[in-house]
Amino acid sequence: MKKVAIFITLLLALPALAVDFEKTINDGKGDVQDADIDIVKVWTEKSGDDLVFCMQVNGKIRKIGSYSYSFTAQSGTSTVIVAFASGIAYYQSETSAEYNIKYSIDGNTLKIHVPYSLFSSWQSFSLMAMASNGMNQDFVYEGYYGGNNEGNGGSDTTKTNDPTKEQPTDKSIEVKITKIVYDIKKVDNGQSWEVYLLVEGTTNGVDHVSLTYVTYYTDGTYDWTDWMKGPINVPPYSGYGVELRKFFFNSTEGNWNKWKFELDAKYPVTQYKEYEWAERKDVKKVRVYARAYKDKEETKWNQAYYDTVPKMLSNGVSYTKTISTGSETGSEGKKKTPGFELIAFAVAIAVVFAYKRKR
Repeated sequence: MKKVAIFITLLLALPALAVDFEKTINDGKGDVQDADIDIVKVWTEKSGDDLVFCMQVNGKIRKIGSYSYSFTAQSGTSTVIVAFASGIAYYQSETSAEYNIKYSIDGNTLKIHVPYSLFSSWQSFSLMAMASNGMNQDFVYEGYYGGNNEGNGGSDTTKTNDPTKEQPTDKSIEVKITKIVYDIKKVDNGQSWEVYLLVEGTTNGVDHVSLTYVTYYTDGTYDWTDWMKGPINVPPYSGYGVELRKFFFNSTEGNWNKWKFELDAKYPVTQYKEYEWAERKDVKKVRVYARAYKDKEETKWNQAYYDTVPKMLSNGVSYTKTISTGSETGSEGKKKTPGFELIAFAVAIAVVFAYKRKR
């Protein structure tokens, strides 16, 4: 059975889709025990003047009680939330909202109609969906980096496998990591994870930057995270036991000449086990990669990495380092084993996030 946990992270933009923004995400069964929130498929379809958001669950769509079903569509800083709960469907964007909009339920399938005009000017489209019974949630998402991983239902849009073995395609691109901070620990008498992450760097002018992390263990194995693509800026949020104080990944000086990723958040430990690596004593080092892309299609890129040696605390990890230069790309040549992956997406109604262990 897959384990899905709430975490603070980010939803990355997909490559530009077809003009009708039709998209399908498939997900295996068994994310959660409640079949009525176990999402197996999410898709969008064009219908007249509407874009229809569709969800299929393993059990049946519930109209009463604490059950809710929602979608997040995002393009850059623009977000549209589409949701259904207690027999009412609605959408909300930065500029408008409408309640009691058209929807249909056919057993295990929910369809919600939203005016297509909300999306017609978008050049890209990220999609995420959540189902909840008030106590537990299930998610599916399509991120720019997410390929063929259990539970994300995405195609391998970046063709990224092991980041330590890929070779740059354009070494004229300059990219450096100049500062790294991470502080991950249990607080509130061990009831909450408190997380602060900071990565800063420079380039010589590119279209965008992506980040990933590789964790090496003392037994010679390692695992890696999927690429987190900028830009993104999520406003502060508090709810569902989550406190999101800051989530920022963007250029701070034109064309990504200077850039920063900063995350400051807290969330419950009792529900989410996937950050237990922060307490493990067999972590040898954490390598942070920054990859700079000259083009939106990500055919021209170079990368730098920096190896950090975390200070393993009794309740987490800690590391702070200002770096004068970044390293060239390299490879440890180790065998990958199951571990964890950083998966980014912003959730609709609650703006909560998921952190899922690689299988």
